[in-house]
Amino acid sequence: MNVNNDYFFLENLYRLLEQGYGIKETLEICKEITHHPAVDAILERIQNGEDLTEALRDDHLPKDFLEYYDFFSLRFTLSDAIKNSLKICKSLRETKHKLRASLTYPCLLIGFLIMFALFVTFILFPKINELFASFSTKRSFFFDAAFTIMECLPIILIFVIVLGSSVFAYFVYALKHKKYMIIERFL
Repeated sequence: MNVNNDYFFLENLYRLLEQGYGIKETLEICKEITHHPAVDAILERIQNGEDLTEALRDDHLPKDFLEYYDFFSLRFTLSDAIKNSLKICKSLRETKHKLRASLTYPCLLIGFLIMFALFVTFILFPKINELFASFSTKRSFFFDAAFTIMECLPIILIFVIVLGSSVFAYFVYALKHKKYMIIERFL
């Protein structure tokens, strides 16, 4: 199911509930507007005697929404719980989108830098060494040291990127799986 359709359904649901429509009437209107599969499941659960707060914990809805909804449903009215949960989900989605957009350019630059460094190290430097050998010139110690350092830079750069990516991935894993000891160690 499309996340935008999920959010559209939930937005209509809380707005209609805020306006004072009845539960079944609200769900019927939402069904006509969005054709969301959760509507039928929620209506069926309500007809079986569950209240709307429990019936909304449906598998057709996004998991992140359901986590926030569980928290807010204990403290707020039903429409406010849906509204606050939806607001956080939209904010998180927008932040992820902005983060991806802002990290795309630096990642492309780093990729280009690595490719250029590998090109210089494995193609250009050997050609320069052949050029020096063909002229039978002796290179100075400073020149040899500079070439050696420049040849090691791509390896160091790749190592740092792999290490940084691994640490970041481990941190994201800890956040997703709520490993509080690991998160505390990072902080």
